[in-house]
Amino acid sequence: MLCTQRHVAIFVAIAISGLAAGCGRQAAPEPEVVSKEPIVLTPGNTPEATFTAYQNAVRMQDGHALWNIFSAAAREKRREHFAEMSTQIDQCTPDDRVAMCEKLDCTPSEIRTLSPSNLFARAIRAAPPNAFADDINATILNTESHETYAILSLKAGEKTRHMRFVEEDGLWKVDD
Repeated sequence: MLCTQRHVAIFVAIAISGLAAGCGRQAAPEPEVVSKEPIVLTPGNTPEATFTAYQNAVRMQDGHALWNIFSAAAREKRREHFAEMSTQIDQCTPDDRVAMCEKLDCTPSEIRTLSPSNLFARAIRAAPPNAFADDINATILNTESHETYAILSLKAGEKTRHMRFVEEDGLWKVDD
């Protein structure tokens, strides 16, 4: 299977799938930050706290923090996609290989040898700034709590969506 410009786009899209509900739309202006509190980038002891950490990591396009905020199941899904994509670099046309490497700021041999989590982090960093606008600007409407999972209802602009969280080792993690 030949790698095409579409594959390069898919490589980055996989990283942000499940993250950005409004890809391609112009980002709303970011609210002014007035808090002097430290920015949290780790899972929390409530789904709401983890969502805040998730928003911070998305805002900063910190793929390593996002990777750690994901549940084991969500990381495994992404691990499989990125492991497959890293093997396809050799099937790319030379132009597509150059485009992918430029976008991810690495060489073909690095793409072959980087772990899926590091490829994910590079793809998040390479995503257009407005790719995450809906996640950054989302507010929590409601939390539906269950024993081992929770569903947050979120609103960003006119859009509403749900985000699933699971409890792992006493912390809540994004399970989308």
